[in-house]
Amino acid sequence: MARGSQRSASALGAALELGLQLGGSVVVGVGLGYYLDRWLGTSPVFLLVFLLFGFAAGIRTVVRFAAQAEPPGDSSAESSSEGDARKSREFED
Repeated sequence: MARGSQRSASALGAALELGLQLGGSVVVGVGLGYYLDRWLGTSPVFLLVFLLFGFAAGIRTVVRFAAQAEPPGDSSAESSSEGDARKSREFED
């Protein structure tokens, strides 16, 4: 398999994983809320609360994944700041 194909497959896998985790978190939250509402006789109270909890858990997972996927140091940002520092030193001389 070519490198480009591997990267595409890896990106597709990551996107599917994030989608399933976000959707799964919401489904679990709705399920828990629904059964708590049935058990306690409340109408949509726990369903809505656990829907929000599930959504928040899914977003937290996406944010954590994005933080891991981000490169530790963006070389373009570092090089431009180094270049700016050099220019300012040249200007001072």
